Amino acid sequence: MSAGRSPRVPTRVVLQAGEFRDFALKNQSVDAFLIYKKALQEHLRPAAWLGCGIAAVAAVLATMLAAVWVGGELTLKNMLVQQFNNPVLWVLDALPLVYAAWGQVSQVSLGERTTELIFRETESLRERTVALERRATRAALFDPLTDLPNRVLLRDRLEQAIKLLGDSSDRGEILIVLIDLVRFREINESIGHHNGDRVLRSVASRLDALRPVRSTLARIGSDEFAMLISAPRGTIDAEGMANAVHDALEPNFDTSEVTVTVRARIGAARYPAHGSNADVLLRRADVATEQAKAGNKLGGLVMYSPEQDRYSPERLTLMTELRSSIEQGELRLHYQPKLNANNLRPVGVEALVRWEHPTRGMVPPGEFIEMAESTGFITDITHWVLGQGMHDCAQFRQQGLDLTLAVNVAAQTLLDADFPSLVASLLKRHHMEADRLVLEITETTVMVDEDNTARILNRLSDSGVRISIDDFGTGYSSLYYLRKLPFSELKIDRSFVMDMLQNKNDAAIVNATVQLAHNLGMTVVAEGVESDAHVSQLLQYGADKLQGFRFTPALPADELPGWLERWNTIELNQMLDESFVAS
Repeated sequence: MSAGRSPRVPTRVVLQAGEFRDFALKNQSVDAFLIYKKALQEHLRPAAWLGCGIAAVAAVLATMLAAVWVGGELTLKNMLVQQFNNPVLWVLDALPLVYAAWGQVSQVSLGERTTELIFRETESLRERTVALERRATRAALFDPLTDLPNRVLLRDRLEQAIKLLGDSSDRGEILIVLIDLVRFREINESIGHHNGDRVLRSVASRLDALRPVRSTLARIGSDEFAMLISAPRGTIDAEGMANAVHDALEPNFDTSEVTVTVRARIGAARYPAHGSNADVLLRRADVATEQAKAGNKLGGLVMYSPEQDRYSPERLTLMTELRSSIEQGELRLHYQPKLNANNLRPVGVEALVRWEHPTRGMVPPGEFIEMAESTGFITDITHWVLGQGMHDCAQFRQQGLDLTLAVNVAAQTLLDADFPSLVASLLKRHHMEADRLVLEITETTVMVDEDNTARILNRLSDSGVRISIDDFGTGYSSLYYLRKLPFSELKIDRSFVMDMLQNKNDAAIVNATVQLAHNLGMTVVAEGVESDAHVSQLLQYGADKLQGFRFTPALPADELPGWLERWNTIELNQMLDESFVAS
């Protein structure tokens, strides 16, 4: 009979068990298992009672069949007679009840065993899940190669350190140091990534040995490490730490194939001096590291400096304001005289642009010329300088001052095919002879695009404009360009002139440069003249023109005529004996 078979767990209950297991795994609660046990028993108990009902119906049917079979007629009397007189029916009636009771017990036992099995399986899954979560968390916060904290964890620890210090620097200070390995990509490509990884692990080990107590060393890039140091105010020796890093990397790294030399550039930023939050400090430490790269500094430390930060909010604001400086009439021209070396009489001026900001005051050229070059606005400034300079020179001529005008020209301006036409138009407008204009360019300007630069310079030279090579000696291919391009004037860089009295090598360079330029048919301008001794030495070498603070700094256009008048009243034999100061 069906009632005598072992009960089968319904499919619906099995599916719900699977669903519950996931529920229990997510909640990770013993209460969840008790809830499931109750739910399972509620599904199993009705099945057992259904078995009991089927057994009872079977017993009645058996008695009815016996009444018909033996008594010949299905009556209640025959059924009772057969029930009491036939022992087989008693046994038959009893067996379903026994099986039903046994089935009920089995159902309960099966529920208990199933619950226990699911509990054990879920507990195992929970433990594996916790382990996976821990591994995932570590993978998200630690570098798998060196087992050091990564950028995410470094930033979090930096935020926590800042919170601990609060706004007061009296509690302490924080130093974030970035260590950028030099040309490590080439090391990987030369010895393979496997050996490169070995070197990185060795680098991490050496740096970790330097790490102060309660500090963090992190690997934040493929070839970049960072050290976070928090300590009482005035106790962090940033330079000493940088030197220790360089010393630690000094010994070569041995791999299975080759010995490798590793060097680093180091930049740093401090809290609270250089930023008030983690993101700002990390960015400014990056800026310092970029400055170390730009300066090719392999020793020591480059600390963040706002003046060197191209992307600071202040500089971005200044860059925006620079674009409107011409329309707002904020640019000014100052002029520094060039003197004939033989009689010390002014023969020309160099136009130097200044920015008179309405709220910041006079902005030094070093702060905005680079910005103008990076944004392309330098071309507009150069055009303005040319026009304003020619206008001022026309005013000077009306006062009897016939001076040449020298203007610095950047690479972007010089590569404009229409630039020679613009110059010609300005010369015509201001009634200025072409040979009275001197365009000063640097070697680096020429190197941007040699062919186009040569073509533009030749057009300008053919029109009569004079071309001067500025900052001579600071580039890489000076002699080549002297031969190839139409230079009529050479300016010796101020660094050689200023040091030639103390440095014999600089003196030899200045002397040789003067002779070289003369042999090539060029005049020589020595800038950076600051003393009578400089004047005397340059006269001995044969320089043609002199320029520098010994005579006067750059002057506004309205002050230049007065200075020229006063200077020209001084006798030549008195000029080198008196300290003439512009007033």
